[in-house]
Amino acid sequence: NDVLWPMDNPIYKDITLYGSWKKEEVYYTVTFDTDGGSLIESIQVLEGTHITDIPNPTKENYIFNYWTLNGAMWDFASDVVEDNITLKASWELDKSDWVYITFNSFGDVVKQIHQPKGLFIDNFIPEKDGYDFVGWKYESEFWDFGSNVVNENISLSAVWKKFYIIEFEVTGGKQVADLIVYEDEAYT
Repeated sequence: NDVLWPMDNPIYKDITLYGSWKKEEVYYTVTFDTDGGSLIESIQVLEGTHITDIPNPTKENYIFNYWTLNGAMWDFASDVVEDNITLKASWELDKSDWVYITFNSFGDVVKQIHQPKGLFIDNFIPEKDGYDFVGWKYESEFWDFGSNVVNENISLSAVWKKFYIIEFEVTGGKQVADLIVYEDEAYT
């Protein structure tokens, strides 16, 4: 009859009792490795059940993606806990507060940098045959790499100085060194 027989009941005749077993509830520890993010406390989860109500960790300059187990994404809707496990946070660098620095020369982009706001940038010195590089201009001013930080998208334009090399051919007499002459400059 599936009736629980109290073991202290007196017995007056032959009866058959059947054992009934109840599986012991087993709980496993789920640990959260936030990989440098905010602390998430370990939890106890009943064997064969889903993990629920886990807050997402936070980490400065990063966006939380998902939890992983041994490198594979943990699916809270279908994965169940069968052992003690450690879930590790997967992060993506938050580039929402980053800026672009574009270096232009003769109308072409020669280099582009994507970096966080508020940082200095390293000087980049391009080369072009027949020209000496003078510097980079932002709008109408030369960019000072030692003091200017970038807080918005900017475009720097290369400033060049065109030069010509004058070679002298001397027939008999003293050799004359080549002369470099810059465009729009007078020489005597």
